[in-house]
Amino acid sequence: MLNQSMSTVRVDQLRSNHETGYFFALRQVPLSQKEYIFTADALKRAVYIHAGQTVPLSYTMTVKKARGFDMYFAATDYSVILSVKEQKVVDQQTSEYQGTLLVRHGRDKQKFAVHGLYVR
Repeated sequence: MLNQSMSTVRVDQLRSNHETGYFFALRQVPLSQKEYIFTADALKRAVYIHAGQTVPLSYTMTVKKARGFDMYFAATDYSVILSVKEQKVVDQQTSEYQGTLLVRHGRDKQKFAVHGLYVR
């Protein structure tokens, strides 16, 4: 799981900017660096960020599982699945997640280990 002090700092920064939604980075990148590869707002309008490009995504559905959930998103030539395996409630407004981001673009398929926050 994420370090509690790092999460608290990041949550304070998000709240001060009035940002809500999902914020995910590669697992080896601290969230405090704001180098997200996937974000989604409260209405689940999402953006996949890769190699300097931002790809707007439309929300398709969420599938709850015994351990976590999968959120499906799509765009022209893109299919993105955010698969959350671990969740930790930080406070009433914030949850931390760890999981994977599966991105299909045409015939290319990439899988990323990610961690992130959901801020209400």
